[in-house]
Amino acid sequence: MKILNHSIVKIVLAFAVCATVFYFFAVFRNRKDIQTSGVTEFTSTGTFSPAGPPTKDNVSSSYTEAVAELKHSIEKNPKNAGHLKALARLLMDGHQMKEAIPYLVQAAAREPKNDSLLFDLTACYFSANMNDAALATTEKILVMKHRIPEALYNKGIILAAQRRTKEAENVWNHLMTIAPGSTEAKKARAHFAQLSMK
Repeated sequence: MKILNHSIVKIVLAFAVCATVFYFFAVFRNRKDIQTSGVTEFTSTGTFSPAGPPTKDNVSSSYTEAVAELKHSIEKNPKNAGHLKALARLLMDGHQMKEAIPYLVQAAAREPKNDSLLFDLTACYFSANMNDAALATTEKILVMKHRIPEALYNKGIILAAQRRTKEAENVWNHLMTIAPGSTEAKKARAHFAQLSMK
Protein backbone atom coordinates (compact mmCIF):
# COMPACT_ATOMS: atom_id res chain seq x y z
CA MET A 1 0.00 0.00 0.00
CA LYS A 2 1.24 3.50 -0.80
CA ILE A 3 2.59 5.71 1.95
CA LEU A 4 -0.10 8.14 3.04
CA ASN A 5 0.42 11.86 3.13
CA HIS A 6 -0.60 13.96 6.12
CA SER A 7 -3.91 15.30 4.78
CA ILE A 8 -5.16 11.84 3.81
CA VAL A 9 -4.30 10.55 7.27
CA LYS A 10 -6.35 13.37 8.85
CA ILE A 11 -9.34 12.59 6.63
CA VAL A 12 -9.10 8.88 7.38
CA LEU A 13 -8.83 9.54 11.10
CA ALA A 14 -11.92 11.74 11.08
CA PHE A 15 -13.83 9.09 9.15
CA ALA A 16 -12.54 6.36 11.47
CA VAL A 17 -13.62 8.22 14.60
CA CYS A 18 -17.17 8.68 13.27
CA ALA A 19 -17.38 5.07 12.12
CA THR A 20 -16.15 3.82 15.46
CA VAL A 21 -18.66 5.75 17.50
CA PHE A 22 -21.50 4.30 15.44
CA TYR A 23 -19.92 0.82 15.55
CA PHE A 24 -19.39 0.83 19.30
CA PHE A 25 -22.98 1.96 19.87
CA ALA A 26 -24.16 -0.91 17.66
CA VAL A 27 -22.07 -3.40 19.64
CA PHE A 28 -23.36 -2.44 23.05
CA ARG A 29 -26.95 -1.95 21.88
CA ASN A 30 -27.00 -5.66 20.91
CA ARG A 31 -25.91 -7.03 24.27
CA LYS A 32 -27.79 -10.01 25.67
CA ASP A 33 -26.59 -10.42 29.24
CA ILE A 34 -28.01 -7.44 31.13
CA GLN A 35 -29.06 -8.67 34.54
CA THR A 36 -30.93 -6.41 36.89
CA SER A 37 -31.33 -8.91 39.74
CA GLY A 38 -34.69 -7.62 40.87
CA VAL A 39 -34.38 -3.97 39.87
CA THR A 40 -37.49 -2.75 38.09
CA GLU A 41 -37.05 -3.05 34.33
CA PHE A 42 -36.95 0.18 32.40
CA THR A 43 -36.71 1.09 28.74
CA SER A 44 -35.44 4.06 26.84
CA THR A 45 -38.31 6.41 26.21
CA GLY A 46 -36.65 8.18 23.32
CA THR A 47 -36.38 11.37 25.34
CA PHE A 48 -32.59 11.37 25.45
CA SER A 49 -30.71 13.83 23.27
CA PRO A 50 -28.42 12.11 20.76
CA ALA A 51 -26.33 15.27 20.49
CA GLY A 52 -25.10 15.39 24.05
CA PRO A 53 -25.37 14.24 27.63
CA PRO A 54 -28.69 14.11 29.42
CA THR A 55 -30.03 17.24 31.08
CA LYS A 56 -33.12 17.81 33.18
CA ASP A 57 -34.83 19.05 30.00
CA ASN A 58 -34.24 15.95 27.87
CA VAL A 59 -34.37 13.04 30.33
CA SER A 60 -37.51 11.43 31.66
CA SER A 61 -38.02 11.08 35.39
CA SER A 62 -38.07 7.28 35.04
CA TYR A 63 -34.47 7.37 33.76
CA THR A 64 -33.35 9.51 36.69
CA GLU A 65 -35.21 7.27 39.14
CA ALA A 66 -33.69 4.12 37.65
CA VAL A 67 -30.17 5.58 37.93
CA ALA A 68 -30.80 6.62 41.54
CA GLU A 69 -32.28 3.21 42.40
CA LEU A 70 -29.29 1.36 40.96
CA LYS A 71 -26.77 3.65 42.66
CA HIS A 72 -28.53 3.12 45.99
CA SER A 73 -28.52 -0.65 45.48
CA ILE A 74 -24.80 -0.60 44.66
CA GLU A 75 -24.05 1.43 47.78
CA LYS A 76 -25.78 -1.28 49.82
CA ASN A 77 -24.16 -4.17 47.93
CA PRO A 78 -21.12 -3.06 45.88
CA LYS A 79 -20.36 -6.62 44.80
CA ASN A 80 -23.59 -7.07 42.85
CA ALA A 81 -22.25 -7.43 39.31
CA GLY A 82 -25.75 -7.41 37.82
CA HIS A 83 -26.51 -3.98 39.24
CA LEU A 84 -23.06 -2.65 38.27
CA LYS A 85 -23.67 -3.74 34.68
CA ALA A 86 -27.21 -2.42 34.61
CA LEU A 87 -26.16 0.99 35.93
CA ALA A 88 -23.18 1.24 33.58
CA ARG A 89 -25.29 0.40 30.56
CA LEU A 90 -28.06 2.74 31.62
CA LEU A 91 -25.50 5.53 31.87
CA MET A 92 -24.17 4.58 28.44
CA ASP A 93 -27.67 4.70 26.99
CA GLY A 94 -27.94 8.17 28.52
CA HIS A 95 -24.71 9.24 26.73
CA GLN A 96 -22.80 9.39 30.02
CA MET A 97 -19.97 7.23 28.80
CA LYS A 98 -17.28 8.57 31.14
CA GLU A 99 -19.54 8.16 34.16
CA ALA A 100 -20.13 4.50 33.22
CA ILE A 101 -16.43 3.61 33.29
CA PRO A 102 -15.97 2.95 37.04
CA TYR A 103 -19.04 0.72 37.13
CA LEU A 104 -17.88 -1.25 34.10
CA VAL A 105 -14.40 -1.62 35.61
CA GLN A 106 -15.91 -3.03 38.81
CA ALA A 107 -18.23 -5.36 36.89
CA ALA A 108 -15.38 -6.55 34.65
CA ALA A 109 -13.27 -7.28 37.73
CA ARG A 110 -16.04 -9.62 38.89
CA GLU A 111 -16.61 -11.12 35.44
CA PRO A 112 -13.21 -10.92 33.70
CA LYS A 113 -14.20 -13.25 30.84
CA ASN A 114 -17.34 -11.31 29.92
CA ASP A 115 -16.31 -9.86 26.57
CA SER A 116 -19.56 -7.90 26.30
CA LEU A 117 -18.48 -5.86 29.34
CA LEU A 118 -15.05 -5.35 27.81
CA PHE A 119 -16.57 -4.12 24.53
CA ASP A 120 -18.70 -1.65 26.50
CA LEU A 121 -15.66 -0.54 28.49
CA THR A 122 -13.70 -0.04 25.28
CA ALA A 123 -16.52 2.10 23.88
CA CYS A 124 -16.56 4.25 27.01
CA TYR A 125 -12.79 4.69 27.07
CA PHE A 126 -12.74 5.59 23.38
CA SER A 127 -15.60 8.05 23.80
CA ALA A 128 -13.66 9.70 26.66
CA ASN A 129 -10.51 9.96 24.47
CA MET A 130 -8.75 7.44 26.72
CA ASN A 131 -7.32 5.59 23.75
CA ASP A 132 -4.53 3.79 25.61
CA ALA A 133 -7.10 2.28 27.97
CA ALA A 134 -9.40 1.46 25.03
CA LEU A 135 -6.54 -0.34 23.29
CA ALA A 136 -5.53 -2.23 26.44
CA THR A 137 -9.13 -3.38 26.95
CA THR A 138 -9.40 -4.48 23.33
CA GLU A 139 -6.19 -6.46 23.77
CA LYS A 140 -7.82 -8.28 26.71
CA ILE A 141 -10.65 -9.33 24.40
CA LEU A 142 -8.14 -10.50 21.80
CA VAL A 143 -6.26 -12.57 24.37
CA MET A 144 -9.51 -14.46 25.07
CA LYS A 145 -10.69 -14.58 21.44
CA HIS A 146 -7.79 -13.70 19.17
CA ARG A 147 -9.79 -13.97 15.95
CA ILE A 148 -12.91 -12.01 16.92
CA PRO A 149 -13.57 -9.61 14.00
CA GLU A 150 -15.24 -6.90 16.11
CA ALA A 151 -12.21 -6.56 18.38
CA LEU A 152 -9.77 -6.56 15.46
CA TYR A 153 -11.75 -3.86 13.70
CA ASN A 154 -11.91 -1.79 16.89
CA LYS A 155 -8.18 -2.21 17.44
CA GLY A 156 -7.54 -0.80 13.97
CA ILE A 157 -9.82 2.16 14.67
CA ILE A 158 -8.10 2.92 17.97
CA LEU A 159 -4.65 2.67 16.38
CA ALA A 160 -5.77 5.00 13.59
CA ALA A 161 -7.05 7.48 16.18
CA GLN A 162 -3.60 7.35 17.78
CA ARG A 163 -2.07 8.15 14.37
CA ARG A 164 -0.51 4.71 14.21
CA THR A 165 -1.76 4.30 10.66
CA LYS A 166 0.57 1.54 9.51
CA GLU A 167 -0.28 -0.58 12.55
CA ALA A 168 -3.98 0.02 11.92
CA GLU A 169 -3.55 -1.10 8.31
CA ASN A 170 -1.76 -4.25 9.45
CA VAL A 171 -4.56 -5.12 11.88
CA TRP A 172 -7.21 -4.54 9.22
CA ASN A 173 -5.26 -6.59 6.67
CA HIS A 174 -5.13 -9.42 9.21
CA LEU A 175 -8.88 -9.06 9.80
CA MET A 176 -9.61 -9.19 6.05
CA THR A 177 -7.46 -12.33 5.79
CA ILE A 178 -9.00 -14.32 8.64
CA ALA A 179 -12.63 -13.19 8.32
CA PRO A 180 -13.04 -11.92 4.73
CA GLY A 181 -16.83 -12.18 4.70
CA SER A 182 -17.43 -10.43 8.02
CA THR A 183 -19.13 -7.06 8.33
CA GLU A 184 -15.99 -5.75 10.01
CA ALA A 185 -13.81 -6.85 7.07
CA LYS A 186 -16.16 -5.00 4.73
CA LYS A 187 -15.78 -1.87 6.85
CA ALA A 188 -11.99 -2.28 6.81
CA ARG A 189 -12.09 -2.61 3.02
CA ALA A 190 -14.11 0.61 2.87
CA HIS A 191 -11.34 2.40 4.79
CA PHE A 192 -8.77 1.18 2.27
CA ALA A 193 -11.04 2.13 -0.66
CA GLN A 194 -11.31 5.67 0.73
CA LEU A 195 -7.53 5.86 0.92
CA SER A 196 -7.08 4.76 -2.69
CA MET A 197 -9.58 7.39 -3.91
CA LYS A 198 -7.56 10.25 -2.38
